[in-house]
Amino acid sequence: VCPHAVIRPFIVRRDEAEGAPHPDLFTTAKALGSELAGKRYTLQISPLDCTGCNACVEACPESPKALHMQDVEEVLAGGGDENWDYAVSLPERGDLVDKYSLKGSQFQTPLMEFSGACSGCGETPYFKMLTQLFGERM
Repeated sequence: VCPHAVIRPFIVRRDEAEGAPHPDLFTTAKALGSELAGKRYTLQISPLDCTGCNACVEACPESPKALHMQDVEEVLAGGGDENWDYAVSLPERGDLVDKYSLKGSQFQTPLMEFSGACSGCGETPYFKMLTQLFGERM
């Protein structure tokens, strides 16, 4: 949903989730699919790279919304950036899923992230997705 790759899913083990700098904010759920047996799933947000475009909140189908915008200083004080840095330091596990499936494509590391383009620009999410599907072969 985030065209700037600020919100990213990660496949983690339970011990990795418990070892996060702020485990109370490193929320996980059981990862679904036989290829992910015994693994957990988390969504992490890079607070320093968020443009504040609000696309994630608008796209959230939950009622009440599961996502809401917060002041960046509040998020940083709570350790949001530390959990992000921890998540991106974990081993990549995108190879556990079919990268050409909808679910699997999201676990591939985008080679285009944190674009400074405005939220109305359609090029950023397309280019981000292309790098997730085709990687360095582009």
